[in-house]
Amino acid sequence: MRVFLGGTCNGSTWRQRLIELLKIDYFNPVVDDWNEEAYQRELFERKHCDFVLYTITPKMTGVYSIAEAVDDSNKRPERTIFCILREDDGMVFTDGQLRSLMRVGQMINENGGKVFYNLNLVAHYLNESVQEAKTMALKVSFDITILVKAFFEAIDTLNEKGIQRAREAFYDSKDDVFNDLEWLEDHLEGAADEALRIDI
Repeated sequence: MRVFLGGTCNGSTWRQRLIELLKIDYFNPVVDDWNEEAYQRELFERKHCDFVLYTITPKMTGVYSIAEAVDDSNKRPERTIFCILREDDGMVFTDGQLRSLMRVGQMINENGGKVFYNLNLVAHYLNESVQEAKTMALKVSFDITILVKAFFEAIDTLNEKGIQRAREAFYDSKDDVFNDLEWLEDHLEGAADEALRIDI
């Protein structure tokens, strides 16, 4: 599984701190050289990652990440995670900024996304999701094994019924069969005697 690490840049270290806690793969969109290739890679990862995380800290200067978070909570709510960090490297949100972000978080939550207020909870949720996915995969594999076993048992049952029907049909006509076998035996014996009389 893989998580897209979207949100505040501007020298914030929240990504490095979260990565140390993660047990799953991740995509960090922050690059030294932001160009068209990096932009297209970000779009691809945002679309295909199992989770999209948007962490907003007081170092935020733009608001596009918030728009992305709301957009994803509408389109892919089960994959969307929104995290608000009230403090970042000594910087804090104003009361007005924090109230606005809390309203955004409420909107994302109502859309079906997850909202957290510290990185430890984000990491716990992501790591637990991986474990749940593994458990589900094992359960599916187990269920498939049971289904395959039941399928072959059903085939064996049908084969047994077919064999039983064949036995019944044989016994119903055994007299004719035995008569045919006796004729065939006599015929082969006669042919064998004739072959022995041939002068090679």
